[in-house]
Amino acid sequence: MGVGSVRWNTTVGGLAVLAVLATVTVLLPWVNDQVRVDRPLTPGAACLIGAGALVTPPLGVELDLDHSRPGRDGGQLVLRVPGQDLRYVLVAYGYDGSLDAAVTHVGVRLRHEGGYPAGAPTSIKTDGGAVGRQGGYQVPRAGTGAAARGGRYAVVIVTGPVLVTAYVIGRADLLERAAGSIDATFRSITGAGRS
Repeated sequence: MGVGSVRWNTTVGGLAVLAVLATVTVLLPWVNDQVRVDRPLTPGAACLIGAGALVTPPLGVELDLDHSRPGRDGGQLVLRVPGQDLRYVLVAYGYDGSLDAAVTHVGVRLRHEGGYPAGAPTSIKTDGGAVGRQGGYQVPRAGTGAAARGGRYAVVIVTGPVLVTAYVIGRADLLERAAGSIDATFRSITGAGRS
């Protein structure tokens, strides 16, 4: 084998490696952008959170397929409001504890994640008759000029027994404008029971 054929093989091999790298760095991100991760929902239709728990999302939200994981024993449902900094996160799992213990756990979790409950929680009753508690929370500003962030939460025990914890996260002004639809979403939480 001569020196010329070694150079030719090295050049061809190098070009093949460059072609693979170009495919990975250009083509794959383009394909990823073409795959939709949010899906519009049917207005008024209930969505499975997990463990038999259901919720009727507000109009105009989209299901986040990347982060939603409904399952038989538990799950998570993530909804986004397109074009707005507002997100709904609902988590459900089998639960044998008290409502007070669940509310206390939510407060501990909020503090662990850098936020804090804003005021005492108030009682709620869902359209299906389940009782729970709801409240608000604040997250300190990340920097000068950052928009105030916060959220609302609800803790409900439905048929199963299944604990559903719902968080709505976003800018304070968007939370205020969406207050009616957030209340309706919290009231719509229901449980069909685990099968």
